[in-house]
Amino acid sequence: MGKKILIADDMATILTMVKCILEEEGYTVVTAVDGVEAVKKAFKEMPDLIVMDLMMPKLNGYQACRLLKEEALTGHIPIIILTGQDKPIDKFWAMQTGADEYLLKDLIKGFQSEELVRKVKILLGVTPKKVKKEIFDTQIDESGIFMRINDLLDKKLLESTVLNEISCLGKTIYDEEKTMSSIMSMLQKIINFENGLIFLKDEKKVLIYQKGTLLEENKNIVLEKAMEHFNSLSGLAVNKDDLNVRIVETKEEKAVNGAGNTLKSFLVSELSTRDSVIGLLLFSSCSEDVYTDKDKKLLSLIVNQTSIVMDNARLYQKVESLSITDELTKMYNKRYLDQILPLELNRIKRYNRIFSLIMFDIDFFKKVNDTYGHLQGDIILREVARIAKQEIRKIDFPIRYGGEEFMLILPEVNLDAARSIAERIRKAVEKFLFPGQQGPLRVTISLGVGLCTKENADEDGKKIIKLVDEALYKAKKSGRNQVCTAGE
Repeated sequence: MGKKILIADDMATILTMVKCILEEEGYTVVTAVDGVEAVKKAFKEMPDLIVMDLMMPKLNGYQACRLLKEEALTGHIPIIILTGQDKPIDKFWAMQTGADEYLLKDLIKGFQSEELVRKVKILLGVTPKKVKKEIFDTQIDESGIFMRINDLLDKKLLESTVLNEISCLGKTIYDEEKTMSSIMSMLQKIINFENGLIFLKDEKKVLIYQKGTLLEENKNIVLEKAMEHFNSLSGLAVNKDDLNVRIVETKEEKAVNGAGNTLKSFLVSELSTRDSVIGLLLFSSCSEDVYTDKDKKLLSLIVNQTSIVMDNARLYQKVESLSITDELTKMYNKRYLDQILPLELNRIKRYNRIFSLIMFDIDFFKKVNDTYGHLQGDIILREVARIAKQEIRKIDFPIRYGGEEFMLILPEVNLDAARSIAERIRKAVEKFLFPGQQGPLRVTISLGVGLCTKENADEDGKKIIKLVDEALYKAKKSGRNQVCTAGE
């Protein structure tokens, strides 16, 4: 017996014509005259291929095709749309519903059926996917079909809404960590989890979004689970101890993750874009066997959009970082100073706070460049910047002010503490042997220190910069390689 083909069309002439063409090729043909009958016969007859019109009574071809492609029992059956609708939008929408081929009916006028037969043979020659064996009501009635259509429409509406929500986050939030947190906050509304995790490979960043208080035991479980999955996927060996982990704990009316509640169920998928794995998305629950096939399908849907949004946020942040970072020293540049200084001054005036400012430059730097060349000068600039950054906190602002001049903004640091920091930097530079082609070199720096308070805070920072610049000038005039404080 030849392979079975279902033909669905409400035009008797077309139905008879296509039936004859395919039977002459040795196929067994089953027919239907509307969309509902086509769906019912697809479930009952389980054909090897379906040829379907778009414009049919009761259920059109778009709806019938989408329904059959979504059902596990019939989703593997290839579908050819054979229609008189020749507008590009008709073909686009038909292919979106899952159709495998789109042919116009004028292809078979006068029994010129070569193209139809060729497409049928190609599709029937493709090895079908394995169909999961399950009990299914092959005697599905008309009301059951429309119920499935409504469920499908609701599902598609949910999917498009979720994807739109994630996409909107990518248009409004450009900070990488804020994007991660916002995605998790949105996903908790649609996926059941006590603990959600996003991991980004290049930055080795992890955000753990926890309902209630995160137990240390569960933190280790999700990190190990995530790294195990990622390493097996990528062939890398990322260790959980190397990760930069941030935890967001949301308030819950009752403790969902209290003592003794260990995470037991996991739902995980990689984040990838442009054929490259960029990270991982993982959800977990303290209950067993929580995640269903429906959850897995939803996750597979959202990971693509999530990957795009996260990658865009990451690239934006890299570009933004490059625009405010000095390429040689990896300190902030003067452009960033123009952004951050007014904010710090406003904070001082509004809350009566303080910050200290250290300004320093390299002694006789022009002579170094003239004697050893600019490449040697770059090495010294880079190493001095590195030494200075080692002596300050992460919340401080190291800035390359211009040429061989540097500036350090130290929020909430008083004048005595700032002078001590400046002295440590001076000594560290003085002792350091700078690598050079003609042997190790020694250089020194001169530093000026000042305190910014509510009394001397202006709009643009010119007052405090002038004070510290004068202190730096005094240090250089007094013999260099020393620290001077403004006002002394």
